[in-house]
Amino acid sequence: GRAQAARIDVALVGTGASIVVTADGAPPADAPVAGEGTAIVNAWVDDLGGSWSLAAGADGGSVFAAVIGVG
Repeated sequence: GRAQAARIDVALVGTGASIVVTADGAPPADAPVAGEGTAIVNAWVDDLGGSWSLAAGADGGSVFAAVIGVG
């Protein structure tokens, strides 16, 4: 939350794509909280046969990473 800057990296990986979003805002909560949008992310990523994670960044902030199928 409240990020001032974000970086988005996208790469093709085999038959899928890797998406990594790094932001300098507040790190995510230790456990998902209702209303934060994780249910919709679960649904989208599941529909694309992928997986995702959200974790605190090494220097603070947060890192969202997803691998999804393409094609």
